[in-house]
Amino acid sequence: MTSDELKQWMAERNLTLVALAKAMHVSRRGVDNWRAEGTRPIVDIALNAVFPPVQAGVEVFPPAQLFFITGGARSGKSSYAERLAARQPHPVTYLATLEPLDDEMRARIARHQYQRPEDWTTIAAPRALAEAYGERPLDHCVLIDCLSLWVSNRLLPLGEAPALNAIAALEQELVTELEELLGLVAGRDADTIVVSNEVGSGVVPPSALGRAYRDLLGRANQYVAARADRAWLLAAGRPLELPHPGGKQLR
Repeated sequence: MTSDELKQWMAERNLTLVALAKAMHVSRRGVDNWRAEGTRPIVDIALNAVFPPVQAGVEVFPPAQLFFITGGARSGKSSYAERLAARQPHPVTYLATLEPLDDEMRARIARHQYQRPEDWTTIAAPRALAEAYGERPLDHCVLIDCLSLWVSNRLLPLGEAPALNAIAALEQELVTELEELLGLVAGRDADTIVVSNEVGSGVVPPSALGRAYRDLLGRANQYVAARADRAWLLAAGRPLELPHPGGKQLR
C-alpha cells in the first residue's frame, strides 16, 4: 500500500489520523511522531499493525479507558476507585473537588490524603474540573473524586431556591464542561477514573435546592456512565459491575 493509497482508503472511510491511531492502540505521542516524520511511518504501521514488532520509535499502549464508579455514602466507592488507580502502571493524579469549608471537611481531606500513596499528586479542582483535567500530563492516570461535590459547588451559589431558568442554564454549563472533559479521555495514555454519588434512590428531597441537586447530579452521572468503558455500583464495599450501554459487557 502506497502513501496515496492509504490516504484514499482513509478518506473513503472518513477516518482521521487520530482515529486510525486509536484503532491500533497507538498513543498521541506516536501520532505526533507520525506527523513530524511524514506519511511513510503511517503506511508501515498500517500494513503491520497486527504483526509485531511495531515500527521502532513509536510507543504503543493499550487504549486509555474511562471508568465510572458510583454508590451511596460510605459505600466504598472512593476506596474501590483508589484500588483501581493503584493498579495502574502510570503515575496517578487525584483531582479533588471537596473544599475545606469547615473543620469536618478539613479532617476528611486530611484523612483521605493520609490514606493515599505518597507518590500520588493531589490537585484541588472544586469548580473548573475540565480545565484541571486538561492540564494533567497525558501519561498520568487521573482519578476524579467526585462529581457529586463538583455539581454541589456549582449549584450552591444559585441560592436556596434557584430559579428554573438558572438551573437549566447551569445544567447546560455542566454538560458542556463534561463534554470537554470526556473529549480529552481518548487522547490520553492512561486511564481516567470518575467517582460520583448515587442520590436518586431515597425519598424526594423536600427543598427546591435538594431536588435541583438530585436532578443535576443524576443527569451528570448518566452522561458520564454512558461514555464510560466500564462502570460499577458500590454497595457495602462490594462492587457490582454495570452492563455496558451497548449491550456488551467489556472484559
